[in-house]
Amino acid sequence: MVDYIDNQVALHEVCKHYSLPADSSVRDFLMEHGSIAPVLLCAVPQVKRYFGANSDVRLKAPIDEAGEQMLYAVIMWSGRVEDVRLKLNEFDDGWWLAQLAAVAGELTFTYELV
Repeated sequence: MVDYIDNQVALHEVCKHYSLPADSSVRDFLMEHGSIAPVLLCAVPQVKRYFGANSDVRLKAPIDEAGEQMLYAVIMWSGRVEDVRLKLNEFDDGWWLAQLAAVAGELTFTYELV
C-alpha cells in the first residue's frame, strides 16, 4: 500500500510540471513504472535550464504497432528547429544521458515544433 501512495504523490507532483492528456494513458504508465516519475521530477529544473523557464512539456504514452508502450516528454518549441536540436543535444550531454539507466529505455525526451 505504501508504494501505491508514494506513486500517487509522485504522480500528483508530475502533474504540476507537465501537461498530461485527458485519457489515462500517461497516469497508468506512471503508476506501472514507479521509477519514471522521480526522474521526471528531477528533470524539471534541467528542462527549464536548457529550454527556458516557461517550457511547456507534454507527456504522451502511445502504444506502437508491436504493442509496446513508451513515455515521451515532448518539449513544445516555437523557435527554429536548429535551435531546439542544439538545445536537445546540450540537454542530453549535460544531464539526460546520465539518467538513462534509471528509466530502462521507457522514457525519452523529444520536441515538437509549434
